[in-house]
Amino acid sequence: MNNFYVDYISELLKKAGLIEKDNTLDLDYVNSLASQLEKRVGLLIFEQLSTSDLEIYTQMVVEKKTANELANFLEKHIKDWSVKRQKLIEDYAFNFLSRTAKISKAL
Repeated sequence: MNNFYVDYISELLKKAGLIEKDNTLDLDYVNSLASQLEKRVGLLIFEQLSTSDLEIYTQMVVEKKTANELANFLEKHIKDWSVKRQKLIEDYAFNFLSRTAKISKAL
């Protein structure tokens, strides 16, 4: 699992006030949410890359290219990749926090 997503989700849960009584996070929950977010980013990649570029990207992943190499490839082959990825992540956070607030009000 990508540490960026784990760290991001951890901060999101803290912001939402969803920490354990001893100020720790449920790591299974963190990993589950981080996996969801990572899959959404993967789907965005799948939607945005051409078939041939997707084949190249998949091969790069199989070959365990560095995160920088993968990021550079996406920047080169997906117009406004950073903006699209950031919007997806921000939308995920907004929706998560909105749902959490609605649930809190209902309790």
